[in-house]
Amino acid sequence: MTYQLWATEHGIHREGAPAKISRDPKTGVVVREEFYLYDNEHNEAGPSLIVRDADSGIVILEEWKQHGQFTRSGGKAALIERDPVSGVVTLEEFWLDGILLSEIPAAIPQQAPGPVDTERKGASAKPPTSRGPSWSP
Repeated sequence: MTYQLWATEHGIHREGAPAKISRDPKTGVVVREEFYLYDNEHNEAGPSLIVRDADSGIVILEEWKQHGQFTRSGGKAALIERDPVSGVVTLEEFWLDGILLSEIPAAIPQQAPGPVDTERKGASAKPPTSRGPSWSP
């Protein structure tokens, strides 16, 4: 692994760019980017931590933090984990100002594109009883 680190007398710090970068020497993939502001994980413009699989390059972890606390507004996940092969989301956690609001631990199913059958066939046909995971702030 090759590493780059930016620090000042105040600790790990770099404004507007990652303060820690780790690269896999074999594949050349940047496997880890960490954003810090005065020694706290912090990025107002995106995730404060991005981890990629060295072989596939798929982002397998995103953490959204400001001033060292998980937070992301707008009903979006502040912690996202993905499968390194498929890229399918396997975990989402919803945080606001360091408080865990909700967690969705199962993979979010991906629906194949195609026509939707809106016609009920037969008298015994029933509408679906579950709409999958839901979240409300």
